[in-house]
Amino acid sequence: MRFNRALISAFFVWAFSFAAHAQPAPQSDSDKAPTILACFNAGQTAIRDLRACAQAWLTPTALLLCALQNTDAGKAGPIACPFLPDTPNGRAILDALLEQQYLTRDSNLSLDTRNFPGLPSAATVDACNKTAATQQDFLACIQTSMRHDQSQALLQCVGATDSETGRALCLAKSVAADPDLPAIVKCFGAQGAAPDKFASCLGAPDRVAAAKAAIGCAAQAGTSASALADCLLPNASPAEKALAACLVQSEDDDRSVAGCLGNFSPAMGRAEQASACFSDPGNSAAKCAGVLLGGTTHVSEIVAACAGVRRNAQVGCFLDKRPELAATQRLYGCFANGGEGSSLVAACTGELVPDEKIRRTLACATVANNDPATLAVCAAGSVLSDDAAHLAECAATSQDSPVSFALCAAAPKTDDNWRISAQCAVSSAGDSKSYEGCMGTPLAMNELGRCFKGKFGKDCFGPGNTLAKILNIAQ
Repeated sequence: MRFNRALISAFFVWAFSFAAHAQPAPQSDSDKAPTILACFNAGQTAIRDLRACAQAWLTPTALLLCALQNTDAGKAGPIACPFLPDTPNGRAILDALLEQQYLTRDSNLSLDTRNFPGLPSAATVDACNKTAATQQDFLACIQTSMRHDQSQALLQCVGATDSETGRALCLAKSVAADPDLPAIVKCFGAQGAAPDKFASCLGAPDRVAAAKAAIGCAAQAGTSASALADCLLPNASPAEKALAACLVQSEDDDRSVAGCLGNFSPAMGRAEQASACFSDPGNSAAKCAGVLLGGTTHVSEIVAACAGVRRNAQVGCFLDKRPELAATQRLYGCFANGGEGSSLVAACTGELVPDEKIRRTLACATVANNDPATLAVCAAGSVLSDDAAHLAECAATSQDSPVSFALCAAAPKTDDNWRISAQCAVSSAGDSKSYEGCMGTPLAMNELGRCFKGKFGKDCFGPGNTLAKILNIAQ
């Protein structure tokens, strides 16, 4: 597994995907899979386009599992549909996962059964074939290889405890790459998510001192937006602080957030107004072109030159005639596809706010929705290192749930397979049959049986495989 700084900085937001649930559960929504598949089958195959249609972010593995869940065979499991939410948190998680796979948001997804989680390698299939005399022996060998020691230990641990803190510790202990995580999770379970209390869980004295100072600053600022902005962004420019002060008061409302961004950048304001104009079919192309092109001359000539272009492509046509407005074109696309509220901050400020930590803090302040405790954690995150800020954000968004906190805190040192496996382990309460149903293991084993005395990628998980037939796709 490739591990880098982008993964650390991106995954500080995992817990937002669990914040809406009072009880720990996998991030799965049985009502979402049909929408995702309808959008995908309608041609929205690019990751970004699929999000715009389904309001969910998908990785290659998540798309496959959601597609299988949408079938009769998948519903019997039930298989998880582990999409990522359309929030700044979900977007950041997605980018890190895609980077591991050398993909971007503009990459096209396809339904490929080889993206099934936890499949054995071709070498493992060959090895099992050498030692197995019967298909039953072969499948037992394959299943043993798929039941990795780590996932087995996690299931046993989760099944042996009834307490949420105990299950959270099971998750933390399964992350070998972060030996400090169990102690932090245990501290969270004892202290809770209150910013001043959780600060003591950060370990190193300098971390604790920095976090408590920022939290104290936010508490002293009270309801003063400008004072809170100073706490959130102590080293930022006056313009960035003014943006922070505006976003603090936006209550995560999409129109208010768009207004804040428009005040910060005239080009952004013009792009947002044009996006709103084009979204109303009652507005003429000429009217929207005037908004988009601002004070440029010859608007009527540009509109005439683009008369035969489809409405959803008119913006590109208009701006192609004015290369000096390339930044407006990029920002328009951001507003048209960036979602609402805090999602706009995460998606649309990259070119205008170069500092990644400042952008993260701005998104955090927006999604805080004026909650003093969350704003205090946003302030703490702005002065901490990436890994410590990640922990603080997890604490702020876990709703005092140790399991949600552990899943969030573990994310930087894990990958998409671990994410899905951990969610299934928790939702199954450690029951191996329920876990395997959540992961879709029975369907995988049925297909792998075809590889007895055969080759992986040819006799199983190759052309015409059983999963491809279930999904009615060419493979």
